[in-house]
Amino acid sequence: MKKRGQITGFIILAIIIITSVLSVFLIRNYVLKTAIEREFEKAALLPQQVKPVQSYLSSCLTQLSSDAAAIVGIQGGFITIPEYRLPTTPLNPFSNKLDIVDGLSVPYCFYETSTVIQKIPQPSIKEIESQLSTYINNNFNGCLTNLTAFTQDGYNFTALYSPNTTVIIKDKSVLVEVDYPLTINLKDFNFILKKHVAIIDVPLGNLYKVANNIFKKVNENNFFEEKTLDILTAYEEIPFSGTSFDCKEKIWSKKETIEKLKNIISSNIGATVLKGTPYTLLDPTHKYFILDAGNTRNLNANFMYSQSWPISVEISPSDGDLLMGDFITRKIGELSTLTASIFCLNTYHFIYSIKYPILVTLRDDNGYVFQFSTQAIIKNNQPKEAVIQPEVYETQPILCENPVTETTVYALNPDESGVLKPLYDASVSFKCFNVNCPIGKADLDESGESSLTKKFPACLNGQIIAEKDGYYKATTTISTNYPSVISLILEPYYTKKIKVKAIEKDTGIIRDLYDTEQVVLELKNKDNDYYVSYAHPSEEQEIKLIAGNYNAKAYVIENSSFPIKIQGESIKKCVSVPAPNILGIFIKNERCFDTSIPEITLDQVIKGGVVFDFDITRNMLVDKNELIIYVMVDKTPSTYTTLSQVYESIEQNSNNKYFRYPQWKIS
Repeated sequence: MKKRGQITGFIILAIIIITSVLSVFLIRNYVLKTAIEREFEKAALLPQQVKPVQSYLSSCLTQLSSDAAAIVGIQGGFITIPEYRLPTTPLNPFSNKLDIVDGLSVPYCFYETSTVIQKIPQPSIKEIESQLSTYINNNFNGCLTNLTAFTQDGYNFTALYSPNTTVIIKDKSVLVEVDYPLTINLKDFNFILKKHVAIIDVPLGNLYKVANNIFKKVNENNFFEEKTLDILTAYEEIPFSGTSFDCKEKIWSKKETIEKLKNIISSNIGATVLKGTPYTLLDPTHKYFILDAGNTRNLNANFMYSQSWPISVEISPSDGDLLMGDFITRKIGELSTLTASIFCLNTYHFIYSIKYPILVTLRDDNGYVFQFSTQAIIKNNQPKEAVIQPEVYETQPILCENPVTETTVYALNPDESGVLKPLYDASVSFKCFNVNCPIGKADLDESGESSLTKKFPACLNGQIIAEKDGYYKATTTISTNYPSVISLILEPYYTKKIKVKAIEKDTGIIRDLYDTEQVVLELKNKDNDYYVSYAHPSEEQEIKLIAGNYNAKAYVIENSSFPIKIQGESIKKCVSVPAPNILGIFIKNERCFDTSIPEITLDQVIKGGVVFDFDITRNMLVDKNELIIYVMVDKTPSTYTTLSQVYESIEQNSNNKYFRYPQWKIS
């Protein structure tokens, strides 16, 4: 019976191994999400003196993050709308944003400038995350100023450095972590509260994806341009092209025609619906108005053009406000006879160039809004041609076009022996705040070196950057208020094979990874900002490296045969705050905050990993061609307790007696 039980166990294990295949992207997202959500779990273990402070900061951060997510949603992915410096004119009343009402503007994800350049300034998810991080960094101090209620209770607070925020946008939530070590002193009690986290339940990631799909659909297929051309041909009140035998000359008012056109465009754009969302067509046959942009369940969509918004309409031929066709008359028969008749011919053909904005608003069932605007463009009775250039924010020329300080930049790179040699044809740029100015290229000079001598814009603590394909960029911080000479060393990339092996933590057995095991490896060069990641399994079994000292983090993930459920709960934390009564005497009032932790079911679990530092020398990169990374693995956890133990042990696994540092070999 004992043997039979063992055999049954092996069969079950085999089934689990065969069926458990994870997505690498899900693994990475899981690891990141767990790291932030774990901070919520740690809150319950904080000392009692710290919990009121943590609760207040968490609530304040949640509100701050919610405000930031709301701004990003209604402003098409932007916290701050880029400045537009080109002038608007009556002929081209457009900028880089659509002014909805006073105080509310939505940037265009596609627009055409007054210089007839088409641009797509739509931010990526990473750029939105960066904007949210900056917003929270800049406003987190507002939460700290309200800690005065605690100081009156005897608390003292000391901040070690400025807030550093990480934001992760998921499909249905936004995860926020602020790294801001706060030293808390209360009498003889001292504690450092390092992390502050918030999870905002808004589907920013999902709505962004839907918005991106809509944008691609309408832009690539000229969806609204085709609808506009149909308006010109379908509505009789809009003179477009035709022939009649009416003996009354055809004349239209251009002004009245444009007003009618605006009204018709507004009605037709408003009739557009998004497939998969709840809608009712005014006429069941009007499937013409349905736009298919993929999965749009649990969303409401609205398409809008308001007649109060700008529109540009050029109609030719025209004579001032008059639109006239060609009117031809001919008499048939003798003029003197009563039988003479008149033959009349009216023919007209007008050429339209039209540009107008469209606002697309997406709303989930809970009221979260993500919206963006775009432009529909007709040129000479034809849909726009895609002549799109990357967005260059218009603030750039102000700084870049006023260089004042002569600076010399030498570009160097180490050869295989580490000897520095000139590196020709390296591109040099200068970054001041968020403005990046191209300067030129470092090339052969009179001394046989590779250098560039030019005037740079004046900037305090700017960055000079040198780049070239095949090399990791080199940067240096410099104040260009005075002339200077600098050298930048660009490290060459080396592409190497990589293999990951597992070490059983309890036995020291070294083995290949199981088919069910996935590994996420992150390598960060501590000498600069170079970062590279690798996921196993992967079709790409190579990694690009430069010489330096690296911090390595590896996580091993496996499907859990018995999903782990963390029960949801609401934690109530209270703090006493001073408040005056009617006699003017300060008394203590209790102020409470509720923190909700949702129920979480984990189908994938971390079963191991390791964190360590190691050196990669140039000789290693030159002489060897395969890097072997060893990761420590535990038994697959089946409970929340064992999962926590595995996760907490990852930082210490490099101290295990069986741990091995990476090895190089010639394969």
